[in-house]
Amino acid sequence: MRAALRGPSSADSSAARQSPRAAGRKSPTELLDHLLDEAFDAFAAQGYEGASMRQIAGDAGTTIQRVAYHFSSKEALWKAVMRRVVARFDERRRLLLEQLSEASASVRLRHLIIDLVHFLAESPGIHRIMTWEASRPSARLNWLCNNLLISQVRQSVAIIEAAQREGTVMQVDPARLHYAILSICAVPFTISAEFEATTGHNPFAPEEIAKTIDFICALVFVRR
Repeated sequence: MRAALRGPSSADSSAARQSPRAAGRKSPTELLDHLLDEAFDAFAAQGYEGASMRQIAGDAGTTIQRVAYHFSSKEALWKAVMRRVVARFDERRRLLLEQLSEASASVRLRHLIIDLVHFLAESPGIHRIMTWEASRPSARLNWLCNNLLISQVRQSVAIIEAAQREGTVMQVDPARLHYAILSICAVPFTISAEFEATTGHNPFAPEEIAKTIDFICALVFVRR
């Protein structure tokens, strides 16, 4: 008890001065999170080919050697970035669908659209990355589809099909409708500079986000 109540000794003070946290450095977990944040921004802005490990290390305030310690290659870093952002999206979708487990398919679809718009407004870089990757066949696209995307698309299509059976959603190909919804959700934020320059509206403003949601729902749902 006395040891717990005593003030710091000179040895304690010296150790604190040498501690990475005391010196203002990030913990290993914080450093890794910051590195993945910077890598996400680099891949979104420049694509996989344009981004470099050295640039990402510099932006993260670390060394290329430390990055290589965690990730053996740029592809390994890219995969970690994509797993992280998709895991975050999957978790929020899982929680939302749990809350709506007793709701109709049309209610679930409407809430999924609302959440998707907000998610893409918060992380517009994800659609930029996907635009880079989805523009041509590649091993990375195959990996994305097989490990992260196919299950998402199938879940969305199943909900759209159920809402169509309820008579609340337009009777069109559900997979095409899924991608139409995704595109309209994403584009205002992906090309935000152009959108604001041509319309005079900031797509990230709360009232504009609400208008995007209302517009999508007006297109998707059938008025009775």
